[in-house]
Amino acid sequence: MYAFRIKSILRLISNIILRLAIIGILIYLGIYLNKLFEALLVLVAWFQFELASEQFWLYKELGNPSFSLLLTGGDPYYLLYIQNVSPFPAYAVKLSRILDKNFNPISPALWEKEVKTFLISCLTKEIKPEAYQMQVLAMISKDFYEKYLANLKGSIEIGYLNSFRELKFFFCYFTEDHKVIPVIERRETIGFLLALPYYFWLLKNAVLLKKAKI
Repeated sequence: MYAFRIKSILRLISNIILRLAIIGILIYLGIYLNKLFEALLVLVAWFQFELASEQFWLYKELGNPSFSLLLTGGDPYYLLYIQNVSPFPAYAVKLSRILDKNFNPISPALWEKEVKTFLISCLTKEIKPEAYQMQVLAMISKDFYEKYLANLKGSIEIGYLNSFRELKFFFCYFTEDHKVIPVIERRETIGFLLALPYYFWLLKNAVLLKKAKI
């Protein structure tokens, strides 16, 4: 854990130095070529472009659906239900992959006979009461579930299309008491220049954790 934390701090420092170096080179070239104002304009334009891109990305992310999942049954099959709990529709919802505890995909030849999947063409939450009912996403045999998925042994990947027709994925884990935990991957960084204050914040917290020996 200590070595991992040191590596994380060094990686943050290298990211910060790289960005500061590029900013410094642009300013130096501006001074050297007697075009400091133009160099500053390049940095401002770059920052504004990243900011606009981030705002557009955030707008699309806010339009992504949210899901609730439920696992029932168990003999001989578990039923995996899914429900859209957001006002944004999801299209072509389907179980796409099954992964082991090391996050490596399990061959479809191994699980296709044990897991029956269903394609949900459109999953949406509407005002009608019947629309709140969950839909079956997959049937998983008891033996396969207990060997590969139960108690966080593995995970399943679910894919769908959002309102922008972008292909999205999220993962689900199963606890010892058969609760389903959805995990959505988020983008790690937010741009080259915009990430600079974010990296400074991460570095500050990493150093504080190191000093606290947590």
